[in-house]
Amino acid sequence: MVGMMVKKFIATISVIAIFLTMCMVQAPGIQGASIKMAYIYSNDVSLANDFKTFLEANGYTVDLISMDQAATWDYSQYCLILIGDDTGYLDDWGDPDTVSAINDSEKPIIGLGEGGYAFFGKLGLTIGYPHGWHGSKTQIYVVDPSHRIFNWPNKIDIPPDKILDIYTSTRHVGIHIPSPPPDVVLLGRESDDIEHYILVQEKGRYLIWGFAEGPTMMTQTGKDLFINIINWLCPQPPPVGGEVIPVNELSTITTLIQRNVQYIILGALITATILLIIRRLLK
Repeated sequence: MVGMMVKKFIATISVIAIFLTMCMVQAPGIQGASIKMAYIYSNDVSLANDFKTFLEANGYTVDLISMDQAATWDYSQYCLILIGDDTGYLDDWGDPDTVSAINDSEKPIIGLGEGGYAFFGKLGLTIGYPHGWHGSKTQIYVVDPSHRIFNWPNKIDIPPDKILDIYTSTRHVGIHIPSPPPDVVLLGRESDDIEHYILVQEKGRYLIWGFAEGPTMMTQTGKDLFINIINWLCPQPPPVGGEVIPVNELSTITTLIQRNVQYIILGALITATILLIIRRLLK
């Protein structure tokens, strides 16, 4: 009877020690968990779903909004708006009411490929029509390796020539900017042309991602860069009790152990010490 009571006591003490250890462990926050965005599309539902699937796999929430709905949609709930490649071409993009509804939201806007280029043209921006040309580039030359989009939350490995493979295959729009205005930030240039840029930010809230295809055709570097851009335009506060880390780092328990090894060791020492004291008292 006494032996059974002792075993129950030891088990109880062990559970308490494990509980205290878990309280000390800092569980990492999931990247993108607090960001909700809108994706505007026309008729390419497959492309829209490609972006939605990719972004939601990284912890974001994405609403797909058709061009027919875009003029009357409430954008106040979103942190970011994506303009799909299929929404326009050259000087053809929707109607004035739709353009105004999206732009008046005052949200950051990422223009994707031809649709983004056409939309920004309606706003009279440097990164919009008619300031670009068209091709099938899959790479960018990194203008400033120290810029946040190449360093957080995913660290991009930039080679000495500063050229990154972003897609395996895609169409693209390159914006002609021989001399950037003060409100334009050059991020990614065509790899073989010094005056055409595929990634450019303007006036703080507008960014052209000149590539047309979706995440399925991106390299891992392209995917990491796209996530970094979203976090740059739509930053989120770090969660209480832990740091924000990319979802792909949460795939195994290894990450959690590595980031909290000191607490796990401390918990194990506490448990071992308690058990040692109990055993000596029972002798």
